Amino acid sequence: MLVALAFFAYQFYFGNKAEINNTTTNDVRFVLNWPGLGEERIQSVLNSYESARSLTGDHLDAYEIQTSSISIEELQDINYWTRGDKLNGILKEGVDLVNMFIHSDMIPWFPDKKTVNSNQIYIYSWSILFHNKRATSAKIIFVKPSENMVYYASIKS
Repeated sequence: MLVALAFFAYQFYFGNKAEINNTTTNDVRFVLNWPGLGEERIQSVLNSYESARSLTGDHLDAYEIQTSSISIEELQDINYWTRGDKLNGILKEGVDLVNMFIHSDMIPWFPDKKTVNSNQIYIYSWSILFHNKRATSAKIIFVKPSENMVYYASIKS
Protein backbone atom coordinates (compact mmCIF):
# COMPACT_ATOMS: atom_id res chain seq x y z
CA MET A 1 0.00 0.00 0.00
CA LEU A 2 2.91 2.37 0.73
CA VAL A 3 4.34 1.70 -2.72
CA ALA A 4 1.00 2.54 -4.36
CA LEU A 5 0.70 5.70 -2.27
CA ALA A 6 4.24 6.74 -3.18
CA PHE A 7 3.49 6.12 -6.86
CA PHE A 8 0.38 8.28 -6.86
CA ALA A 9 2.06 11.02 -4.85
CA TYR A 10 4.94 11.08 -7.32
CA GLN A 11 2.70 11.07 -10.39
CA PHE A 12 0.14 13.62 -9.28
CA TYR A 13 1.21 15.62 -6.24
CA PHE A 14 4.80 16.46 -7.17
CA GLY A 15 3.90 17.74 -10.63
CA ASN A 16 5.42 14.99 -12.71
CA LYS A 17 4.01 16.11 -16.04
CA ALA A 18 5.26 17.12 -19.45
CA GLU A 19 6.94 20.50 -19.84
CA ILE A 20 6.47 22.13 -23.24
CA ASN A 21 8.54 25.15 -24.34
CA ASN A 22 9.77 25.93 -20.82
CA THR A 23 13.45 25.33 -21.57
CA THR A 24 15.96 28.19 -21.55
CA THR A 25 19.24 28.59 -23.42
CA ASN A 26 21.03 27.93 -20.13
CA ASP A 27 19.25 24.55 -19.87
CA VAL A 28 20.51 23.35 -23.27
CA ARG A 29 24.16 24.49 -23.15
CA PHE A 30 25.28 20.88 -22.81
CA VAL A 31 23.84 20.07 -26.26
CA LEU A 32 26.46 22.20 -28.01
CA ASN A 33 29.20 21.67 -25.43
CA TRP A 34 29.19 17.84 -25.59
CA PRO A 35 30.36 17.72 -29.22
CA GLY A 36 32.66 20.73 -28.75
CA LEU A 37 30.64 23.20 -30.83
CA GLY A 38 30.39 25.70 -27.95
CA GLU A 39 27.40 27.17 -26.14
CA GLU A 40 28.19 30.71 -27.28
CA ARG A 41 26.52 29.87 -30.63
CA ILE A 42 23.10 29.40 -29.06
CA GLN A 43 20.69 32.13 -30.13
CA SER A 44 17.46 30.66 -28.79
CA VAL A 45 15.54 27.53 -27.91
CA LEU A 46 12.74 27.52 -30.47
CA ASN A 47 10.93 24.47 -29.09
CA SER A 48 11.33 22.02 -26.25
CA TYR A 49 9.51 19.03 -24.88
CA GLU A 50 10.33 17.21 -21.64
CA SER A 51 8.00 14.34 -20.84
CA ALA A 52 6.92 13.22 -17.42
CA ARG A 53 9.26 10.65 -15.85
CA SER A 54 8.14 7.17 -14.96
CA LEU A 55 9.38 5.65 -11.73
CA THR A 56 11.99 3.78 -13.79
CA GLY A 57 13.16 6.94 -15.53
CA ASP A 58 11.48 6.35 -18.89
CA HIS A 59 11.22 9.67 -20.72
CA LEU A 60 11.36 11.57 -23.99
CA ASP A 61 13.07 14.95 -24.12
CA ALA A 62 13.67 16.97 -27.28
CA TYR A 63 15.01 20.44 -28.06
CA GLU A 64 15.16 22.61 -31.18
CA ILE A 65 17.98 25.13 -30.90
CA GLN A 66 18.73 28.02 -33.27
CA THR A 67 22.44 28.79 -33.49
CA SER A 68 24.40 31.66 -34.98
CA SER A 69 26.37 29.41 -37.33
CA ILE A 70 27.51 25.85 -37.88
CA SER A 71 29.51 24.96 -40.95
CA ILE A 72 29.65 21.60 -42.68
CA GLU A 73 33.45 21.73 -42.34
CA GLU A 74 33.10 21.53 -38.53
CA LEU A 75 31.14 18.30 -38.83
CA GLN A 76 33.62 16.29 -40.91
CA ASP A 77 35.47 14.45 -38.11
CA ILE A 78 34.30 10.85 -38.62
CA ASN A 79 35.25 10.01 -35.03
CA TYR A 80 32.42 12.26 -33.83
CA TRP A 81 29.99 13.00 -36.64
CA THR A 82 28.08 10.83 -39.09
CA ARG A 83 25.95 12.12 -41.92
CA GLY A 84 22.36 10.88 -41.75
CA ASP A 85 22.58 8.99 -45.02
CA LYS A 86 25.69 7.10 -43.82
CA LEU A 87 24.24 5.55 -40.64
CA ASN A 88 25.03 1.98 -39.70
CA GLY A 89 25.48 -0.29 -36.70
CA ILE A 90 24.88 0.98 -33.19
CA LEU A 91 24.35 4.59 -34.29
CA LYS A 92 21.64 3.50 -36.73
CA GLU A 93 19.92 1.57 -33.91
CA GLY A 94 19.97 4.66 -31.70
CA VAL A 95 18.64 6.93 -34.43
CA ASP A 96 15.93 4.36 -35.23
CA LEU A 97 14.89 4.47 -31.54
CA VAL A 98 14.66 8.26 -31.71
CA ASN A 99 12.66 8.11 -34.94
CA MET A 100 10.27 5.61 -33.39
CA PHE A 101 9.40 7.82 -30.40
CA ILE A 102 9.97 11.40 -31.46
CA HIS A 103 7.13 11.89 -33.90
CA SER A 104 4.05 12.59 -31.88
CA ASP A 105 1.60 15.45 -31.66
CA MET A 106 3.83 17.13 -29.06
CA ILE A 107 6.95 17.26 -31.26
CA PRO A 108 5.92 18.11 -34.84
CA TRP A 109 8.93 20.44 -35.20
CA PHE A 110 11.56 17.67 -34.96
CA PRO A 111 12.99 16.59 -38.35
CA ASP A 112 11.15 13.63 -39.83
CA LYS A 113 12.79 10.26 -40.46
CA LYS A 114 13.45 11.04 -44.13
CA THR A 115 15.31 14.25 -43.23
CA VAL A 116 17.22 12.64 -40.34
CA ASN A 117 18.40 9.88 -42.68
CA SER A 118 19.52 12.31 -45.39
CA ASN A 119 22.70 14.18 -46.28
CA GLN A 120 21.21 17.32 -44.68
CA ILE A 121 21.72 16.11 -41.10
CA TYR A 122 24.89 15.32 -39.15
CA ILE A 123 24.58 13.12 -36.08
CA TYR A 124 26.57 12.96 -32.84
CA SER A 125 25.85 10.23 -30.32
CA TRP A 126 26.43 10.91 -26.65
CA SER A 127 25.09 7.52 -25.58
CA ILE A 128 23.12 4.56 -26.85
CA LEU A 129 22.26 1.76 -24.43
CA PHE A 130 20.96 -1.70 -25.23
CA HIS A 131 18.97 -4.31 -23.40
CA ASN A 132 19.67 -7.63 -25.06
CA LYS A 133 19.79 -6.75 -28.78
CA ARG A 134 17.47 -3.75 -28.68
CA ALA A 135 18.37 -0.11 -28.15
CA THR A 136 16.40 1.11 -25.14
CA SER A 137 18.03 4.46 -24.42
CA ALA A 138 19.70 7.13 -26.54
CA LYS A 139 21.03 10.68 -26.24
CA ILE A 140 21.68 11.99 -29.72
CA ILE A 141 22.42 15.40 -31.26
CA PHE A 142 21.29 16.22 -34.79
CA VAL A 143 22.69 19.22 -36.68
CA LYS A 144 21.24 20.75 -39.83
CA PRO A 145 24.00 23.16 -40.88
CA SER A 146 22.04 24.62 -43.81
CA GLU A 147 19.64 26.18 -41.28
CA ASN A 148 22.05 26.54 -38.31
CA MET A 149 19.71 24.28 -36.35
CA VAL A 150 20.58 21.77 -33.64
CA TYR A 151 18.13 19.16 -32.40
CA TYR A 152 18.58 16.97 -29.35
CA ALA A 153 16.69 13.85 -28.30
CA SER A 154 16.98 11.88 -25.08
CA ILE A 155 14.90 8.73 -24.88
CA LYS A 156 14.66 5.94 -22.34
CA SER A 157 12.06 3.29 -22.93
